[in-house]
Amino acid sequence: KYNPKKDIVYIRFDGIFKNSTVWVNENFCGTRPSGYISFYYDITKFLNKNGKNLISVKVDNSLQPNSRWYTGNGIYRNTYLIVKNKIHIIPWGIYVVTENINKKNAEILVKSEIKNCYNENKDVEIEYVIFTSNGKLVKKIREKVLLKNGINNIISPKITIENPLLWSPEEPYLYQVHVNIYDDRKFIDKNIERFGIRYFRFDPDSGFFLNDKYYKLLGVCLHHDLGCLGSAVYKSAIRRQLTILKEMGCNAIRTAHNPPAPELLDLCDEMGFFVIDEI
Repeated sequence: KYNPKKDIVYIRFDGIFKNSTVWVNENFCGTRPSGYISFYYDITKFLNKNGKNLISVKVDNSLQPNSRWYTGNGIYRNTYLIVKNKIHIIPWGIYVVTENINKKNAEILVKSEIKNCYNENKDVEIEYVIFTSNGKLVKKIREKVLLKNGINNIISPKITIENPLLWSPEEPYLYQVHVNIYDDRKFIDKNIERFGIRYFRFDPDSGFFLNDKYYKLLGVCLHHDLGCLGSAVYKSAIRRQLTILKEMGCNAIRTAHNPPAPELLDLCDEMGFFVIDEI
């Protein structure tokens, strides 16, 4: 439910091919030339407070040929309408960096980009809760933060995880971090991000090492389409592709030649693939 006094509304497109222009109730939101990049618009100020709202998307894919592979046309990836509190984590606003890793400890930097849309600074509490892949609590911290109004505030706490399980192609272990925001002890927003703990290096003489183990990148160049299914995103079909590649001995994906669907990146994390992301 949308509360015009308390809420912010975004529309997110994971991919429109191409040269898309978006209007809400005949108000111009923006133009995105690339057909592969994901993007979003804040449409709050364009919404009718009561009654229906019309979202219009124009696509211009008339310049042909424009690729040597099948591109698809129109809205071919997932689209979301996102309703948030005026204090909220922006879309794609959580970024997890793993630092200072050894067998006993791993230091996790959780960068959160939080927007305060009120006309004044606000004191909030932010809670970070880390779980194992099967839901067991690993660590919980809570801190008070002053959010400046009208801007995106970057909050970056460091959290130590004891006896970390490391991500690898053979054992693609993923943790979860829940970032919860409380305003005057009232829960107002939450985002969840999965992440793996690993460290790597490139040696000019010996090659690539993950967690101090040598790996040869055995990969394929994968276009965004799903073969005879076309370019529309189906997560089950992507999983099928990756399962076949895994059985062949593949451990790396080069996303030829553009930003891939978010579902592909999530599955590569989950199934144990290195990714060369050609953005």
